[in-house]
Amino acid sequence: EYGLVLKHGIVIVIVQGVSVYISQQYLHVTLHVSSPRVLVLTLYVLFYRNKKAIRKSFETAFSESLNIINSTIGAGNSLMQGIEQCGEKIEGILGEEFRKISQRLEIGEDIETVLMDSYRLFPYREYYFFIVTVLINMKGGGQVREIMTRLSTMISNGRIVERKKIAMT
Repeated sequence: EYGLVLKHGIVIVIVQGVSVYISQQYLHVTLHVSSPRVLVLTLYVLFYRNKKAIRKSFETAFSESLNIINSTIGAGNSLMQGIEQCGEKIEGILGEEFRKISQRLEIGEDIETVLMDSYRLFPYREYYFFIVTVLINMKGGGQVREIMTRLSTMISNGRIVERKKIAMT
């Protein structure tokens, strides 16, 4: 987290320095006109790239996490143990989030509150379906493995269709 902030800070300083140089040497534009615009544009680009990187990281790790949860449930363990396993085995931001979920549930927080807080970090429909599935099964019981397998299949098929759509356009 701090590394990312430092990296973004360095990018902002470099871009501002280059924009000041170009503004004064070539464009002859005053700094109070060009600097704020370049700063806003730089912040927007950094925000967009960071958001895109988080989405890509999520898509890569989420399929793996569903497989881990399915394997854990298939071995006769609970869904919560599956989430804990994901926290231990998945790297990156999603693994970290699963670790937080597991820790918060261990201390007795309400599962709905914990999962909806998690959804704010990953506001993607696949994750929402996962959360809804978990909540329904926690409150009503049922065949968790079958539902998780279907969810995993649906997400995989959706990604395949999305790739085909991109390839055809």
